[in-house]
Formats: sequence, structure tokens, C-alpha cells
Amino acid sequence: MESIFNVISLLGILLYLTRVNGKCGSDLCKRKQYTSTNGYYHQGKVITVYEDVPLKMCIRRCRIYLECRSFNMKWINPSRTFGTCTLLQEVILMPRTKGAIYDENYTHYYWCPENTIYYLGTGVCVANKTGLTWYESDVFCKGLYPGAHLIDIKSEEEQLACLPLFDSFNQFWTSAKRPNGGNRDEFYWTNSGERVTYTNWEPKEPYPGTSSSNCVRLKKANSYRWSDHNCVDNHVTALCEW
Repeated sequence: MESIFNVISLLGILLYLTRVNGKCGSDLCKRKQYTSTNGYYHQGKVITVYEDVPLKMCIRRCRIYLECRSFNMKWINPSRTFGTCTLLQEVILMPRTKGAIYDENYTHYYWCPENTIYYLGTGVCVANKTGLTWYESDVFCKGLYPGAHLIDIKSEEEQLACLPLFDSFNQFWTSAKRPNGGNRDEFYWTNSGERVTYTNWEPKEPYPGTSSSNCVRLKKANSYRWSDHNCVDNHVTALCEW
């Protein structure tokens, strides 16, 4: 009887390890290095909160949750080894703050996939590639990493917070696109399928829909105001976020 129990237990352990190893085959489980921004924290979609835990435990917990993007530590001791750990699934920009919030009692830890960089102003990882059509850019971003996509700009706060980032590019695509034959103001964020509600158009934009000028581009020469543009122009930069 004992031997049967041991066999069943062993099978259970093997099944568990197979499942865990399957999940941890993804890059999300291979996270070992987190970059920190001392004195800053972000608000976002909270996964869970742990009170009075060491930093190492918070890091381990973030690795366990595949959806964990980053976490805040609110320190409770002078040596900054223990604190309140808040795991975040997605960072949310706060009105009027334009991004990260300064508080000397906090440290924000984040992780970005390979070949992307963390942008403190918005709390997202970004990547870019120059000389792509909108369609090529869409494929490029989605191929970088699960969940990556062309950048969305869904509020004035996001537009303002991203201006220092935008300044590195003469022109770039967003994920906003109008369906072929769609109404003049009928644009959608293709990543989520949401209707575009916040806009920052150039004067006289957008023009009525045509067969190709249905993709939203931001251009430095126009102070990064929006314009509908020919989707097959291959002189534009793909700006991706994750």
C-alpha cells in the first residue's frame, strides 16, 4: 500500500513539475534582474499585496505570477530590506502627475523583455524599428514578445508623458487605424479593438477615409499631433510598447 502511495505521489510531483516547467519555458519565468527607480512608485492594476515582507520574497512572488509586470516596495525599515510589496499587472498613468510619482519611501522595480527599454514616464517597456509600413510595424511589434503592440495613446496624460520619448523619433506609427471605407472619425486601437476616443489631430485632420490613408502617424515636425497617413509608407518608425 505504501509503495502504491509513493508511486501516486511521485506521479503527482512529475505532473506538477511538467506544468510548472511548461510555464517557465517562457521568458516571463526567466526574470532574474529587475531594474529599480528609487524614490518613485506607480499606480496600476494590482495583482496582490504582501505586508511586511523582505525584498527577495517580493521578487519571487512577482516571478510566480506570469502577469506581474513590476512591483512597488514601500519600505518599513531604514535599511530598506522589508516593506509592503504591491505586485502590478499594468501601470496606469495618473492625472496631473504625468507618470511616476516621487516618494522617498518607495522603490519601483520593473522588468522588460530583451531588446526593449523601460520608460519611466509611462511605466511601459518600449522598442522601435525604422523604415516599416504600418502593417510591417504591427507584425514587428507583436513578434517582439507576447502582449507587445504598436503604441496606444488613450489620454492627454499619456500624450504629455510620452513627449520626451517621442522626441527621439521624426515620425512613428501608433496602433490606431480606420477600417477601409470607414467613416472619417472611425478609428480603433487595433490591439484592443477599442474605439479611439481621445485624439490630438493636426488642423483639418483626419481626412475622409481612402483605400490606404487610414493609419495614424505622429510627426515631430507637427509637434506630434496626429494625422491619418498612407499605411504602406515604409519610411516611418514602428514604436512598440509592452
